[in-house]
Amino acid sequence: MISSEIDHLILGINNLEKGCTDFENLSGVRPEFSGEHPNWGTHNALLSLDQSYLEVIAPQPMHELAESPFKVIKDQHQLSLIGWAIQTTDLDALVHLMDQTGLVHSEKLAGSRNTPSGETLRWESVFLLNENGASINPFFIQWENSALHPSKTTPKGCTITSITVNDHSDSLVTKLLKQLSFPINFETGDKEKCGYLVEIELDTPSGKLVLS
Repeated sequence: MISSEIDHLILGINNLEKGCTDFENLSGVRPEFSGEHPNWGTHNALLSLDQSYLEVIAPQPMHELAESPFKVIKDQHQLSLIGWAIQTTDLDALVHLMDQTGLVHSEKLAGSRNTPSGETLRWESVFLLNENGASINPFFIQWENSALHPSKTTPKGCTITSITVNDHSDSLVTKLLKQLSFPINFETGDKEKCGYLVEIELDTPSGKLVLS
């Protein structure tokens, strides 16, 4: 079994300030502005979920959104679950497992984000692809420097109590997820959306928060 854990959960919206305020009203914790993705035309705000973190992502004003799995956020006026990431310390081994499982995936892609403190966070990621080449959830990430992981540097107060993803008995995505080393719940649904988030439940200062 490959060592892995939930890296982060992603909420998308077309305005970052509104997204942060809406989440603060729901949870009692305000995501902290964390920087820009220079290659995507997006910026984000984060908060810690103990070992994982939550990302609110939105388009940068006056920037064109690049083609990416997150381009859908330009039309989202409310916070919406748009994805999640699984962290590993051995992305090559995970790619090998995908190949053995028969899953189509992207090449390893280099990513970076400039933080307000002037640091540059770097990572590599691999996206699952469907037969048309479009990205599907989840994606997989390996950080260059785990000491700078956002769960260690962003506002605390919320934790994950459960995560449920869409499942189907014939899905190769489900087969892969069940070989990884962290607990998730599966809910049978649309085969074309296997691996997509169905629901997350958080423990927050304002009580239980369910996003679905």
